[in-house]
Amino acid sequence: MSTANDNMAKALDKVRKMMAIANDAAASQGERDNAMRMSHALLAKHNLSMSEAEARGDTSQSEKRMYGSIETKAYPWMRRCAHGIAELFFCKYFFMKTNNGNAVKHYFIGKESNVITAQEISAFVTDSILREAKRQSKDQFNPTVWGLNFMKGAADTIWYRCIQLRRDAEKVDAPVAGSTGTALVLANVYALEQKANSAYLQDVLNIKLKSSVGREKRAGDGAGAGAAFGKSIPLNRQIGGASSSTKRLA
Repeated sequence: MSTANDNMAKALDKVRKMMAIANDAAASQGERDNAMRMSHALLAKHNLSMSEAEARGDTSQSEKRMYGSIETKAYPWMRRCAHGIAELFFCKYFFMKTNNGNAVKHYFIGKESNVITAQEISAFVTDSILREAKRQSKDQFNPTVWGLNFMKGAADTIWYRCIQLRRDAEKVDAPVAGSTGTALVLANVYALEQKANSAYLQDVLNIKLKSSVGREKRAGDGAGAGAAFGKSIPLNRQIGGASSSTKRLA
């Protein structure tokens, strides 16, 4: 009989194989899009299976609840990306400034596979935006300002896409494709995870959040190009459909 660790390892191995394709510069846009869709579908199915087992009173497949983090420079737009991705991947998000305010640790609370995936996808998205901003801004009149506007625009778009994808998933009445149960749908899973993650934050970590991740003022050249790029970064379009350690970044 497979254990929770076995199932988590299998799920993460499949997700990481998909993410390796998404990160491959030689892959086509279609291949990267499909890899990200598959990553999301796999994790959604894994979460639904765990929740179904727990609803039956079977905790043998449950994963530990935990927190993980990635560390970046203190750009507000990075917080916006990480927060949106956490919401999409069944996690709760908060941040803390470090290094005298020059850096930020982005924290993700959730079941272990969700936390690891949210960390890795946040790193992927952030790195993609940084690289593309550098590439597109070098020919602009003021590369620094243009690049910052680009990154803000991309982050806003990522945030809205993540929230919309979650809302769309919560509206679906049918179980995730490939799941074995019939009672639970993703809306149930999101609600259960949100409640459990909030309890972990308060009862285990003893943290009361007072900061929200707001939208930065977005104006000036580069914002439109950033928004367009944010739309092109592969995120799941069908979380519930048939097609789903600490790091330091620049």
